[in-house]
Amino acid sequence: MVLRRLAPFRGGITIEAAQAVIGDHERGDVVGSLAALVEASLLGRPADEEPPRDGMLETVRPYALEQLQAAGEEHDVRQRHATFHATLVAQAAPHLTQAGQAHWLERLDVEHPNVRPALGWGVEAGAAQIAPQLGAGPC
Repeated sequence: MVLRRLAPFRGGITIEAAQAVIGDHERGDVVGSLAALVEASLLGRPADEEPPRDGMLETVRPYALEQLQAAGEEHDVRQRHATFHATLVAQAAPHLTQAGQAHWLERLDVEHPNVRPALGWGVEAGAAQIAPQLGAGPC
């Protein structure tokens, strides 16, 4: 279930993002689930990234997407993925013209591979509030 719900992520996956998108797991359960997927070689975890960001292996993604569709969860999971990233873009926006903007620009740059498909889904799905938030961001 966790693997299929992580399928929309194209860039790295933080614990916070995973928790928001998976939906019904406590933080400790998410951490344990991510660790188990890394241990099973279904997710990769670079040793030098802080905070740690897991990434779905490209050879696994088609299977995870297929399972997401088969479970009938694709719309809901993609909406949670897009909402998480729209919130991040909105959170970053006021900081981009202030001291400390480098942190937020770097964060948005790292999240760009996730923001793009979230925006694409928002436009395609007609998500009236999500697509404009993502599209107005600096990504």
